[in-house]
Amino acid sequence: MKSNRSKGKFKKADLTNRVDVYGLLMAYFDIYVEQTASALIASEDSEEFPYEIVAEHDAAVVVHLNEVFTGVDSRMTIPSKSWNGAPLGRRLRARFALELLSLNAEDAELFAEDEMVVYFGMIQMVSEMRELALHFIREDAEDIEAQGRKLHEFCAKWSEILSNSSEPLPQPSISG
Repeated sequence: MKSNRSKGKFKKADLTNRVDVYGLLMAYFDIYVEQTASALIASEDSEEFPYEIVAEHDAAVVVHLNEVFTGVDSRMTIPSKSWNGAPLGRRLRARFALELLSLNAEDAELFAEDEMVVYFGMIQMVSEMRELALHFIREDAEDIEAQGRKLHEFCAKWSEILSNSSEPLPQPSISG
């Protein structure tokens, strides 16, 4: 993957470019794992899993990713008015139609507008992110290569959904 730095300047991630979104998701996952592991370590003395701390952390991540993918937070990204926001929400509405239909009337009303469906999609993605991160944290003995494949599959799937691009991701070069 290309570096986000060129001549010492930060290159913003283009939210319609699958490779850029893939890199952004990789970076978010690294931060997510680090913060989740810190929360678990901090609560090690407790006999109970820190559900409340993890839920608060997840909620903050959902809010931030929603701001990124609706184009509100563009400090690190280049959003597209023709994709980020309501158009992405329409795609996510089709993708999560069954989940949205299974919501009670009050919850369904929250996601009546297409742009709000982006928030629903971020909830779905962060749920997957949490499951994957907790699996990695709990399974110390798991093969690093297997973890890498699982992380790649997660980022590949969501980068295609969130960028609206099925362009192939570059294959890593193997040098020996």
